[in-house]
Amino acid sequence: MIKLFFFLLLLTGCSVLPTSQSPAPSGPSINTPAAGQATPLLLPDQIIAGKILNAINHDPVMVGAHLKVSVKNGNVLLRGTCVSINQALQADAIAGDKVGVKRVIDDISAPGRT
Repeated sequence: MIKLFFFLLLLTGCSVLPTSQSPAPSGPSINTPAAGQATPLLLPDQIIAGKILNAINHDPVMVGAHLKVSVKNGNVLLRGTCVSINQALQADAIAGDKVGVKRVIDDISAPGRT
């Protein structure tokens, strides 16, 4: 088994440079922030939607809410029904608090909400 490993290693032509000899990147990084700004973290929309749904489903305030979450380019659409205005506001807060969210669009119906 070890012989096979070394044979495959030789066959693929593995080359490793020590970190002190690593080539410098050519040109500036695309996501380089300006001085004093935090680096933006970009997450795929499906991951953002999953994190929002998970948080909504595990929040005791959200019991009884029926929401769907859609995300496109970091823009979140919350659609469905909540049992109260406070619950709808909690859903907005949960979504807006997630990394990668640029904007939350609220299309939630709740009693007393117009």
